[in-house]
Amino acid sequence: FYECNNAALHFLGINDKERFIGSNPDEISPEIQPDGRRSSIAAEEYINKALREGFCLFEWMCVRYDGTPFLLEVTLLKITLNQEDILHVTWYDITERKKAEQALRINEDRLSKIHHAANDGMWDWDLQNNKVYFDPRYFEIAGYSANEFDASFEAFQERVHPEDLANVLSQVEKHLHGETERYKVEFRFKKKNGDWMWIAGRGIIVERAEDGTPTRFIGTHQDITERKEAEKEIQKQLAEKETLLKEVHHRVKNNIQNIESYLMLQQDSTNNSEAKKILIDAISRVQSMRILYDRLLLSEDQQEIPIKNYIHNLIDSIQNIFSEKKQISIHKQIDEFNILANSAITLGIIINELLTNAFKYAFPKKAQGTISLSIKKNGNQVTVIVHDNGIGIDDTIQKNTSSGFGLTIVKMLVEQLNGTYTAEKDNGTKSIIHFLI
Repeated sequence: FYECNNAALHFLGINDKERFIGSNPDEISPEIQPDGRRSSIAAEEYINKALREGFCLFEWMCVRYDGTPFLLEVTLLKITLNQEDILHVTWYDITERKKAEQALRINEDRLSKIHHAANDGMWDWDLQNNKVYFDPRYFEIAGYSANEFDASFEAFQERVHPEDLANVLSQVEKHLHGETERYKVEFRFKKKNGDWMWIAGRGIIVERAEDGTPTRFIGTHQDITERKEAEKEIQKQLAEKETLLKEVHHRVKNNIQNIESYLMLQQDSTNNSEAKKILIDAISRVQSMRILYDRLLLSEDQQEIPIKNYIHNLIDSIQNIFSEKKQISIHKQIDEFNILANSAITLGIIINELLTNAFKYAFPKKAQGTISLSIKKNGNQVTVIVHDNGIGIDDTIQKNTSSGFGLTIVKMLVEQLNGTYTAEKDNGTKSIIHFLI
């Protein structure tokens, strides 16, 4: 390794890049990988494959510098830099996902026992003699009389929908060859009247010969037609509602843009400096809502939006409004997390008010200035800090007794978030907001 980002160092539990640069993959790996191969040999095989084919994706057990193991999904991508082939490595920590998969397997085992006791169809396949026992309920589910068709796997295949048969056979083969812990598949099955019903097939090998060859395979046959039809209807309704919601957001956004344009025309047409200030405040507030709607329209999830992108765009719009104050810079430290759209609107207006006030009042005589904005999430608590190095606040604001309109809006909106707001002098003005999400 000759370069890495901070996320890679975080995975390894270190801060010093020099400790990592120059190391080999097997130096941050256990001696043996979960598949039984030596890490040094497996790493060489994956690297050679990536160099040969241009790409390689695999799972890898890694070890932090404190000795803690963790599981990664690794992508190797060959790129050419200065006429030299190098590998760009991407790590994705799948430790929690694997734990979740293990928990899921335990739940599936419990569920299979419940199905065994339930009134679903049941089958018992004698693999040595290719004979299948179907219980009476198996036939009844599809409208057949008991034992109306042959007790064989071929008779089952004849009733599976042609478009689903290949997948069913593939899942059977995978389980017989030990590639899956359980057989599970959903497919269409022909009823006696010729209609198709949806079936959830579940099964497991319960007996093996001395050499490990499967000899007995049992499972359940559950009618899930109503569920499939309900899922199809839900997906249809969700698609319709999402289309409608996007159209509503689009129209609202257009209306906001019209208001913004009207206010900007008003600002350009007046020579009254006080009126211009009021219109600038109004424009910045409207822009914060318009930017949110931009985010909503681009987001697949209409309920939540990524806060970092939203606030970055909001800051850009505020700086554009105060383009004559280019000597004032904004430093941003914003965590990546999603927030409910309603809370995002409120937070956006709060930040708009605080940054606008800083631009207007914190640097009346200074040629240069700095405003820092920090948004950090710790658990379910969010902390917002807006800090400028300007002239500082007066005592009425610090005591929360100021009646200024902007501060009144901030206090009111923080209350809507069920949060707290404080302002203090600290080489300028520092506003601190805490709230839960």
